[in-house]
Amino acid sequence: MKNNQNIIEVDKDSDRIVAYVVTEPKDVLEQLNKLEEKEHLSKNFIYLKKQYLIFFAEANYKIEGTMARFFDGEDAVLVSKFFNNERSRSNSDEKNKEVLQIVSNDTKNFEDIIKPNDVTIERLCEDDLQGLTELYKKVFDQYPTNIFDVNYLKEVIEAEKYIFVIAKIDGKVVAVASAMLTPYGGAEITDCATDPAYRGQQLLTHIIIELEKVLISRSVYMFYSITRSVSVGMNMTVKRLGYHFEGTLIKNCVISSGLEDMNVWTKNVKK
Repeated sequence: MKNNQNIIEVDKDSDRIVAYVVTEPKDVLEQLNKLEEKEHLSKNFIYLKKQYLIFFAEANYKIEGTMARFFDGEDAVLVSKFFNNERSRSNSDEKNKEVLQIVSNDTKNFEDIIKPNDVTIERLCEDDLQGLTELYKKVFDQYPTNIFDVNYLKEVIEAEKYIFVIAKIDGKVVAVASAMLTPYGGAEITDCATDPAYRGQQLLTHIIIELEKVLISRSVYMFYSITRSVSVGMNMTVKRLGYHFEGTLIKNCVISSGLEDMNVWTKNVKK
């Protein structure tokens, strides 16, 4: 059954408002105007059905990307409105282009990548939560969600909002990714991290393949990933797995070094 509910969220950590618009676009714009006056944040970031683009374009929103079949099989357009010049300017434009060029020139696919024999790929269990938070603290200085907190991770797993898959070597958590189930029939591949000591083994490739299998078993066929634009490794990983680039989001969220540009990649496995 399709979800016909709009969602509007205030994300103060990333100094933005995020909204998902599937109906009544004029009403949403009025709500956004009220929130803008109240919150004084520097970016509105909106997922909307493409037939509503005209309303948001008239309100000075700019297209940053697209997502094929995001809304229960219907395409989404990603639009943003910036409230100061600093937020609207990329700090990594040249690096973004360089990364995409490297990734587009790559000819490997996931079938070329062999899992090391000492690595196990498995669903996250409660016994591994502490090891997972330690991994995240090692990889990220800051992050859009509270992945550094065992209680937070336990809560989202028990609520079945996220599915986590990890890679372990000798019982130690060395890499992870999760799938966040959306209200619109898809899943975001997110929360990806690899221990610096174990990079170069393409562990995330094997983790994401396992996540996709779990999602397909749950009749979820639309996957997407919003990756750091300056990360060759993460962009390369999803591209090799058959994800398609659909745009770059300027200073979209706080991650690692602060507000960063993010690339949008999508994959649909149902014809």
